[in-house]
Amino acid sequence: KPESQENRHNSTKRFENHTQNYSKATDSTYRYNDHNSTFSSIDISHNEQWLQHLFDVLAEDEVDHYSNFLYYKGETCDSKDIDGMSEEDYAAFIRKAEQQAEQQRLMRHYQAEQIRLQEIRHERRISYLAHWNQFDINGQSSVVFKDIPWPTTDIRRLSKVDVEDFLLSGIKDDSEIRSILRQEQIRFHPDRWHRWIKRMPSERQKKKIMETVTEIS
Repeated sequence: KPESQENRHNSTKRFENHTQNYSKATDSTYRYNDHNSTFSSIDISHNEQWLQHLFDVLAEDEVDHYSNFLYYKGETCDSKDIDGMSEEDYAAFIRKAEQQAEQQRLMRHYQAEQIRLQEIRHERRISYLAHWNQFDINGQSSVVFKDIPWPTTDIRRLSKVDVEDFLLSGIKDDSEIRSILRQEQIRFHPDRWHRWIKRMPSERQKKKIMETVTEIS
């Protein structure tokens, strides 16, 4: 049965809602967060989920439009068939063309967004490593929780998943993954941190730092 005006409206509204929600999800900008003492960025995994959800919705709508078009014609048509189309056939043909154009536009946006997220990951890792290079772990200054480069975008929500996403997201090479994990195991081995426990200014700081180091390790 041909697609009704109400169905087209609901499909369009559903797509608009998802694009608006995606825009809200990507409002965060790359920044240095003093409170968390780490280089923070937009939630990459969350953005990728929204992108995938957006395209799932679009794919569902594509099936609806294509099914309706096949109902009219029984097959796709080229420009030479347009003159012989009925009004309903022509309307379906136009909707199909518009949908394809929109999909192409969104695919370009999707590809650009993937590149942008990959650049953010790269900048985040560079910032994290630079912070470690600057961190005076072998000096005489006090070591306080907020000055430590933690491998997470938000130390308040520390979890295995968050640490893995921060360190490994976007990396496909197994040898590179193993190298990164070995380096981080060395950085956050509890025995290493016990050597600098005297530099921690208070019992509260010692407890907080060592508990977090142990959790990461």
